[in-house]
Parts: sequence; structure tokens; C-alpha cells
Amino acid sequence: MELYLQFGWQMMKACRTLLEEWGGGTVILSPRDLDPAQLPDRAQQIVEGGGTVLLDPQLYTPHEKNFRLSKHSFWPGCSGVCDVSAPEWRKSLRALGEVNASLGIDRIVLPGVICSKPEDIAGWRTQLSRVVDAAVATNLQPKNCLLTVAVGHEALSDADTVHAILDALDGAPYQGFYIVLEYPPGRHFVRDPPWLSNALDLAAGCVLKRGQVIVGYCGQQMLALAAAGVGAIASGTFQNLRQFGLQRFRNPDKETKQRAKWYYSPPALSEYRVTYLDIAAQRGVLQKLRPQPGFPITSGERLFSAPSPSSAAFSFPDSYEHFLSSLRHQAAKATLSTFAETVAHLEDSFEAAVRIADEVSYAGVKGEHKQFDASACSAATAALAALRADRMPMLSRAWPTLPAVRGS
Repeated sequence: MELYLQFGWQMMKACRTLLEEWGGGTVILSPRDLDPAQLPDRAQQIVEGGGTVLLDPQLYTPHEKNFRLSKHSFWPGCSGVCDVSAPEWRKSLRALGEVNASLGIDRIVLPGVICSKPEDIAGWRTQLSRVVDAAVATNLQPKNCLLTVAVGHEALSDADTVHAILDALDGAPYQGFYIVLEYPPGRHFVRDPPWLSNALDLAAGCVLKRGQVIVGYCGQQMLALAAAGVGAIASGTFQNLRQFGLQRFRNPDKETKQRAKWYYSPPALSEYRVTYLDIAAQRGVLQKLRPQPGFPITSGERLFSAPSPSSAAFSFPDSYEHFLSSLRHQAAKATLSTFAETVAHLEDSFEAAVRIADEVSYAGVKGEHKQFDASACSAATAALAALRADRMPMLSRAWPTLPAVRGS
């Protein structure tokens, strides 16, 4: 499973640095964070840095008319709640195709209105059908398109709605899906087993349609998506690029940026304020938070060689770049040669992480709300167990043919 970079506020420097270190990669551009005039410049910088680009049109709630997003030529007119007419979609997709062509993008991410609640499914189906018809009418080739599937947290918690979404996607003539999932509010980790189980089931259902599947806005708990055969997850610097929320695409434009310096511990799947690492050093448990052999060497290594971790040169960019490089490594190692091996590996990883997090917590090293705890682990392992029970025969048969497996 690959890691793509989810573009957002102050992400350009991180993109340049990481693409150089990684020798390439894919960046999903955000028109919400870039004016129309900025898009070509940012796309060119990424390509010149050895990367490739996708453009997420972010038309989840077209009736909201976000003052930044609506500056772009592909923003459609809308009457009612997310109700875009067929002619407006054709106009929008023609403009979207032109923008993608001007940026040199081969794979076009088609827009998708969000299905926020179970009762929204009928309107969502209508919008899906209109987008598909508009793409055909504007000669966008299915093999070059990814269809956006955006689902709100209430809809995702309802299994019948997820099955209805998958049924509706059966008629879509596309070989790829870009999935964005709204997280339950106010939670760093998902502790809701139905939400996480349905997320894996939705992803697996899309994968089994023989399509490439990319899931945007992911943190470390979403490594579980490897069991669904997902080809790539995307993540970024701030938490709003690791967890999808609609508020970011609404007016007014007010965001709270997290500015505390956190260190991501891959073995614990947890993040810690750097000051807590001093306690870890004093209590003799610091090495438990260190990446295992084989992980890429990042600036996070300075925290383990300094006289005290808080005395090390470890900046905000260092923190973000360490997180993303570590998550990329974990994603690459998450998909194994069979479905059963992948599920077992993920279960072992989640259970080992909570043991390490609990052990250092007992010594006084707290991850606060970013600590991977027993409830986060239980939700993840319960979702994996449900996926195994529901999808094992189909995924096991398809596994050798999946893009994520062939590329691993």
C-alpha cells in the first residue's frame, strides 16, 4: 500500500522535501488551499521534484459555495442541498477536464457529492448518475478517471447505507475510486467499531470491482485499510489532513492549527509531546518508542541521541516529515502476499502497539488524546475480524490480482 501526500495549508515545503527523500511520490492537490493561479505553479514544482499530481475537486457540498473553492472554474451552480443539475455537471466536468489537462494530469478525480446521512442516499444516487453521465458526455475516458466516493460519519455508521452505495457503484464504468470518509467528531482515533468496519467493507467492495482505490485523509489507525486491498492512503501535516471533516470546506474560513511539537512513535502508533520523551528517558523506556530497524532514518532520530530529547533540534517541519516518512514505511509493509497474512499482521501490529503505549504510559509517558489505547485497538481489530468474516473468500481469491499486492 502506498502513501500519497494530502496537500493542505503549508504543505509545499514538506512535499518538496519528502519527494526528494523518497525519490518521487504522488501529491493530491487541494483547490480549497490554492487559488486558480497557484495550481499550475504548485503542480509544476511537484513534477519537477520527481512527483506526480492528482487534483481533488472537493465538490462534496456544492451548495455551500466555499468562498475559496467557488473561485475555480469547475465550481457548479447548485439549487437546494447538493442538487446540481445535469447541464451544470456537464459544464463543471468540461472545466475540470481543462484544468487537469493544463496541469498535465492524466488521471482525473471526478467530483462526488457527500452522502452525509442514511436518508440522503436517494439524492446521492441521483448526483452520482449525473456525474457519470456528464463524464461520458464530455469524453472523459473511464480508464483515466477516479470516481469520488464521499461518505459522512452518520451514513458510514449504517451498514445498509454502505451496501446501497456499493450497489449504486456497480453501474459506474470506472476502474478507480477516490474515497473520503468523514470521521466521528472530536476523536483522534476512531473508537466506533461499526464506523471502522463499514469503512473497510466499503473500501473492499470498491477494490473487488477491480478498481484502484485511494483513501484520502488517513492517520495511522487507517493502516487497517491494507486488509481491504486498498492501493494507497493519503495523509498530510496537520490533523485536518489526516481526518476528513466537512467543516474545513465550509464558511467562515476559521481553522485551529495544532502547533505543539509531537513525535510519532511507529511501534506504539502514538504521538507524544517532546517534553514527555524526557520522562521516557528518565524512566528508561525511551527506546521502546524508537522505530524498529529498517525504518527510514529521519530527524526524529535526533531525539534519541541528544542529552535529553527536548534539547534536540526537532522543528515543526521535522515532526511532520518524520510522521509521514514513518507512515509511508508502515503502509508499504502493511500489505502481505495473502489476505490472511495481511489481517494477521495488522492484528499483531495493533495489539503490540497498545501494549507498548500502555507500558510507557504506566511509566508516566502519556500520549494524551494521541495515544493509541485499548478502545482504538479494539475498534480496529473488531473491524478486521468483521472483514475476515464477511469478505475473506472473495478477497482471498482476488488478492494476487490486486494492484496493491502486485506492486508490493
